[in-house]
Amino acid sequence: MTSLPQSSSGLSASSRPKLSSVLVIGAGMSGLVAARTLHNAGINVTVIDKGRGVGGRLATRRLAVSDKESQQIEGKLEGKVDHGAQYLTAHEGDFIALVEELREHGVLNEWRTTSGDRPATPRYYSPDGMTAVAKYLAQGLEVRLAERVLRLEYDAHADKNFSTDSSQITTSAGTQQGWRARTDKDATLHADALIITSPVPQTMMLLETLDSARLAEMLPDTTRILLNTIEYSAALVLMLALKESPRFLGQPLAPNGGIRLDTKHVWWLADNQRKGISPHVPTLTLHATPEASREHWDTREEELIPLLLRDVSDYIGMQEIVTHSLHRWRYSRVLKPFPEPYCRLQSQFPCYLAGDAFTRSEWLPTRAEDAALSGLAAARALLLERA
Repeated sequence: MTSLPQSSSGLSASSRPKLSSVLVIGAGMSGLVAARTLHNAGINVTVIDKGRGVGGRLATRRLAVSDKESQQIEGKLEGKVDHGAQYLTAHEGDFIALVEELREHGVLNEWRTTSGDRPATPRYYSPDGMTAVAKYLAQGLEVRLAERVLRLEYDAHADKNFSTDSSQITTSAGTQQGWRARTDKDATLHADALIITSPVPQTMMLLETLDSARLAEMLPDTTRILLNTIEYSAALVLMLALKESPRFLGQPLAPNGGIRLDTKHVWWLADNQRKGISPHVPTLTLHATPEASREHWDTREEELIPLLLRDVSDYIGMQEIVTHSLHRWRYSRVLKPFPEPYCRLQSQFPCYLAGDAFTRSEWLPTRAEDAALSGLAAARALLLERA
């Protein structure tokens, strides 16, 4: 007798329920690429994110200034700052194709700048701010924002002789089978499959809301150990709106406004006006080094400003600041990634873990490219096992 094909869950093809709905948790690069891939394949997809907007670290913030402060800023009251990913690079074919699509639609332009001693490579930025990339990817998707998933629930029969129509699969209590996500908006979202793209420590906390015995079946100890050894570094990012364009005493920035400094406290400095995203209000982005971010994670913003500015005294003085804002990225760069582009739980109804921590890349893991390729790989694997 010919054996039935097996999926990564260990279930035979005849026992797999039909895929009609997928819930993607996380509206960053990875989640949006996964959702877009599934949506384009005709799958009903919902994306949910606790943030107020899409993008994750594809993040752009507006800095408002008062009328009095704006007298030297041509009467414009708002500046823009990229305070997450500063640009995209593309190396793999699938991501190169996405970048070309974004360029064709005017979402990305090439940004020619230098970064310390590293060789120059093509870099791409969005003239509307990097969050424009996420907004483009989210077009046509059902996205629920400012809503947090508090708890996951799961129901599935061990018996393989159930209907192939997942909308008709119920437990003995009449509850629809599959995944349920309870949110802080008192909503319950049902799905045949999950793709979770949040930072792994947050993902693990969410998975631990499942029944412990059930989770132990889905997540073997060897896999759990790998997930728990994923490491991140934090990042403090200071955003400044200025009265006038920086003088750049001593050492000018590259023509398009970005430079890798690698000083004691500041890793990256960008002039968003020169970059092209804040034409009317001069704004700067200062990324603290991982060491400074760790040491000063709880330091008050007012105390951090002079500390960071000392390292960029050739570029900007304290007296030129109109307004400022600080963002703390707890999970910024992945130091130790998962060795595969995704992780599939051993469950009858699929659950894939994806994101920038899931990569086979040996060079600069945590690039936005890694996040996108992980989401794409998870979505393709889900489609393949349900084909």
